[in-house]
Amino acid sequence: MNTTIEQATDAHVGEWILRLAELKAMAERIKEEKETLDARLVEALGEGTHKHEHATVTISRRGTVDKKRLAADYPAESFPTLYEPVISTDAMKQQFAPAALEPYKTYSAPSVTIR
Repeated sequence: MNTTIEQATDAHVGEWILRLAELKAMAERIKEEKETLDARLVEALGEGTHKHEHATVTISRRGTVDKKRLAADYPAESFPTLYEPVISTDAMKQQFAPAALEPYKTYSAPSVTIR
């Protein structure tokens, strides 16, 4: 479809909405199938690198530190070298008018939601 915005009609917009809804439903089904297959491979192969005739499959887990648990065991008062000052966006919102913060905002790409 090479329709420009100027040429868009209600019919075009309706087609785009229906097609986008179809694609989102397909993407959800694909995501669910991928998760199922991933789970089966994890169960069947376990962690590590596994060579197969079609591909090499690597199963790994990424670990992250639970900062809340670590902070509970190592409080800032006793371990100040583990901490650094961080600006608080909540405090900024209380101290500055929204217009003053506008130059500091970044925006994501537009999001389209169809229900």
